[in-house]
Amino acid sequence: MSLKSHPKLVLAVLCLSLFAIAGADSNCAKVSDPVSPGDGTGLQASGGGRSDCMKACTRAKNDAKREERDLHRDNVDACDSDPECLREEAARHAARMAEIMRDFHVCREDCHEQGGGGGGQ
Repeated sequence: MSLKSHPKLVLAVLCLSLFAIAGADSNCAKVSDPVSPGDGTGLQASGGGRSDCMKACTRAKNDAKREERDLHRDNVDACDSDPECLREEAARHAARMAEIMRDFHVCREDCHEQGGGGGGQ
């Protein structure tokens, strides 16, 4: 048996993929440089820009990993011990976990860019 024989599993994977793509936009809120005039949002007044951003990245990563673990567990159950299905699910799961970590690192890099300023350059 393959994933083709598990339509609910395929549907779940597709739905998760679409959700992941929709959420792939940065999870970090950009804040303006406190040294610059700002963009009128007032976000620079919070004082915790980079720290808040890093926390948001970590929260988003942990939430995504938790959701992926739950989906993986459900998919493994749906494979019903079929070796091909289990191999395909293991590969899908590993790819998704790697994607979550890539997104996390990109998010953190975006946080490091905040407040860096360009000094009018």
